[in-house]
Amino acid sequence: MTKHEDSQTEGAKSTIRISNTIIGGLGYLLQAMGFKPEQIFAQTNVTPDNLRDTDGAVDEPTYDRIFQNGVELTGNAHLGLHLGSQLTLQQLGVLGYLLMNSDSFMQALKAYENFQSAIGDSIVLKTSIQGSKARIAFQIYGGELTGRHRLESFFSSLPAACKELTGRELQYTRIGSVYGAANPEAEYKKFFKIIPEKSSENYVEFNAEYLNLLIINSVPELTPVFEGQLQEKLNRLDNSSFSKKLKRKISRRIGQEKMESLESMSSFFNMSDRALQMKLEQENTSFREIHESCQSEFAIRFLKSGSSTAEIAYALGFSEPSAFQRAFKRWTGQTPGQFRQS
Repeated sequence: MTKHEDSQTEGAKSTIRISNTIIGGLGYLLQAMGFKPEQIFAQTNVTPDNLRDTDGAVDEPTYDRIFQNGVELTGNAHLGLHLGSQLTLQQLGVLGYLLMNSDSFMQALKAYENFQSAIGDSIVLKTSIQGSKARIAFQIYGGELTGRHRLESFFSSLPAACKELTGRELQYTRIGSVYGAANPEAEYKKFFKIIPEKSSENYVEFNAEYLNLLIINSVPELTPVFEGQLQEKLNRLDNSSFSKKLKRKISRRIGQEKMESLESMSSFFNMSDRALQMKLEQENTSFREIHESCQSEFAIRFLKSGSSTAEIAYALGFSEPSAFQRAFKRWTGQTPGQFRQS
């Protein structure tokens, strides 16, 4: 790994946070499998007492280390699949209760989209309908050491959540993963009856009729209560530096739409372009620095995942691949092709 790559990767990791709620759920499941907390949280600063702070979070390298401990302890090549299938909505805290009191499965998915950042920045999902099929696309942010496990955990948790919410287990018609399928592939058929295909995008597809399924035992009157609690939590999380808020906002748009502009960010934060620039100057940075930092960090991730230069250029808002190639060489001293080889 080059010095520049290392610094870029570390910079990217520092922007990712995962809620103690998620860490606690992972730790609980591993304990239920017979492992001790000191084994699960080895080489980290996390203790079971730390996890009692439901507003707290760990950074991505810590989460990666805990998940890697789980992989090493269990020796399970498909740990993510097994962990996700054991998900209960209670493990998501207030967000789980909001899902349980939605009207339909579609509304539960929308609620998750709206408030998912309350439990972490590592996964962003987007639901869409294409004819008779529903499609959920995923962006996985953070380290790559356990990326496949984390993604597959989400793949297997969705059918479990659907069954808990509606009484019916979700059946996928297609699954795409940037990591492809790991051996033994037969394990995927146990969970999904199909094998994930290698893809430039992480996604699942299923019949759109599932979206209309009603949530059993829902009490919609509680929805505003849980939404209010989650909004308060998001407000507390946003008491960070303005530059970090801006970077998080830009990062969460990557791969869904073109990169945000200065004008759109000024509008989002309800201030003029100049006011936004002055606020960043007070924190010894600029919009261009943050914008390019996001681009370079995610370019490295996309290249490692096998995305093509054209796909990366589009995701990062460049007008054409050649413009992205010039920018990447300016950031790293290498062309995208040279970076892949190294």
